[in-house]
Amino acid sequence: MHSPIVFSALTLALSTSVFAAPLNQVRQDLLSLADTVQFIAKTKGSNPNPGALPDINNWLFTPVHSGAGQNLATLVDPSTAPLDLSLPGYFRNGTDAPHSDGGYITAGFLAGTTSTPPYSLVLAMSHDPNSPNPGAARGTVQFDAGVGTDGLDVPAGTLITSNYVTDAFWACPDVPVEGGSAIVVEATNRYADTPAGCWGIELYAQCAGSISDVNRDAFPAFVQSSCYADAASVVVA
Repeated sequence: MHSPIVFSALTLALSTSVFAAPLNQVRQDLLSLADTVQFIAKTKGSNPNPGALPDINNWLFTPVHSGAGQNLATLVDPSTAPLDLSLPGYFRNGTDAPHSDGGYITAGFLAGTTSTPPYSLVLAMSHDPNSPNPGAARGTVQFDAGVGTDGLDVPAGTLITSNYVTDAFWACPDVPVEGGSAIVVEATNRYADTPAGCWGIELYAQCAGSISDVNRDAFPAFVQSSCYADAASVVVA
């Protein structure tokens, strides 16, 4: 975690250089607020399932433990889990992706340690059982131990699954996690049907804290992802 002095400097940088720009502008310069990003969900269209889904626009993307070395990507109400931009975020680590020119997204090591493995954002995709199309794939977005190679990227401040394949993210309610339930982020490819009761979302990158020295040393292929100074204020067409 950053010291109060460092975080104050980041806050000052925001107030003097970022907010002078339009809120929809993506930061791409090297001297930026942050090297890492957090993700904020933006809903697409109207709520298809008001009985199970609250207004999840601008909810935070966060992992919840679901098994040994595995976490499901979920959405959390920011009023119950405020976004702390002094905490480490996710970063793009190189371009080792088999099916696109994207990169992979990782959180690296826990702050101050090198004994914990890096955790990477991955897609657990398989055939969509609800579709007769043999090419239809659906699965959860996970944050798992190790370095993933799913072609995930943040080319313009928004998380995408590939620069060549049109995939979609969904917020799906009432998924069992850790003895309870959560709103889990799922993904589908272009051939899959819309998941029943799930709300289409986009995941916007919010500029967060700087990558730690231990992670910068461990991941020399680090590339800063484009991010918004205030993703919650981005207007989605």
